[in-house]
Amino acid sequence: MFDRASLLFPDPSGGYIDRTEVLRSIVRPAAKRAELPAIVVHDLRHTASSLMASVGFSKADRDAQLGHKAPGIDATYTHTYAIDLKRKALELDRVYAEESHPVAGTGAA
Repeated sequence: MFDRASLLFPDPSGGYIDRTEVLRSIVRPAAKRAELPAIVVHDLRHTASSLMASVGFSKADRDAQLGHKAPGIDATYTHTYAIDLKRKALELDRVYAEESHPVAGTGAA
């Protein structure tokens, strides 16, 4: 059970707020101001999981943060960002360059 003080969007009494109210009063107006398409609260789970993966959270950590009981559910929510693919490609280039020019005496072919 969560501590009521940790709620991101509490109702006026500090308790759980209805998700319809979150959409109506917070999410949709913010998306409109940011000129983003209409979103639903569930879209935020996809974003959260993808961002956590992007910065290196393990699958188990993402499952725990998202409240999943079964392991691996995060795969449904996690999407790869283009910048992450670019970083990985650059890392592969770096490793290939090092392997192509082995250091003498290391036994690398």
